[in-house]
Amino acid sequence: MSCSIVTACMNRNAGLVEGLRSWLKLKVDEIIVVDWSSIEAVTDTLELNGINDERIKIIRVESESFWDLTRAFNLGFSFVTSEKIIKVDAEVTISPDFLDKHQIQNGMYYRGDWEKVACQTQIYVNGFFFLYTADLRAINGFNEYIDLYGYDDLDIYQRLEGGVLNLIPKQVTEQYIFHIEHNDNERVINVASHPDYACIPTVLKAIPGFLVMFNELLAKMLPSWGPHSLSAEYITTQVNGNYCRAELKQVSKPPHFEKSKADAAYYAVLKYLSWFVSPKIYDVDYSDVVGYLNTNEHNLSWDDMRHAFNLIEE
Repeated sequence: MSCSIVTACMNRNAGLVEGLRSWLKLKVDEIIVVDWSSIEAVTDTLELNGINDERIKIIRVESESFWDLTRAFNLGFSFVTSEKIIKVDAEVTISPDFLDKHQIQNGMYYRGDWEKVACQTQIYVNGFFFLYTADLRAINGFNEYIDLYGYDDLDIYQRLEGGVLNLIPKQVTEQYIFHIEHNDNERVINVASHPDYACIPTVLKAIPGFLVMFNELLAKMLPSWGPHSLSAEYITTQVNGNYCRAELKQVSKPPHFEKSKADAAYYAVLKYLSWFVSPKIYDVDYSDVVGYLNTNEHNLSWDDMRHAFNLIEE
């Protein structure tokens, strides 16, 4: 049964090279790489590193300033021609015997699980999954209402494991997949300057845990993503059989999307600070909370914030 690997990359070219070298050892039919406007084009990186395999197909997306995992991977999924899909982040290697040890059956799929990893540095394999293409298309892929870092994987797993599919998840262990370590700043490197999320205090945009919380609240405020949802549209130009250019034509969001973002930011900010500052933060005027975060974004201290708002526990 045919199988495709799908990945996406924005300026993570070094990790992609290492990942690709491992993927090419698998008996897969195609490896689809979405180049999300990387400064150094992925095609150039592969040429410099002597990587040339007819199974590799590059979709180069132009004019994107900010990383958007859900749109990037959904675009890659739309080019799949195989019956099975391995979704893998650019910085994850896969062991050569992976396909021999993981046989998909109806009613199940494989995934990474951050709660079950033996090593804390491997929690980011949570975004890895292997399933039937038909099952992924039945839920319309990733939820494109989520366009900042975090929660995209948990959202898609909930929809795979619920609803009409009701798939049973089976864990893929670190024996077969390995995440190449990098720091949190690289995960959220351009989130702070994202113009569409001014509702989130800048200092919190650099915290992955906060972004996961925000996206979870936002997703629950919006219509559930599914077959009826409108994915982003692209204008594509086929350059040759293994290289395609794409440019965004249109993104569709619910009418109340901006209001929902502001509401999700409000509740996420207070909830997050209730954990790290004090539960009494809910009693403080929200505009004062945001003002403090923005004023002290370069030297923020939870202890200082407690003292500033007189939230010291007796």
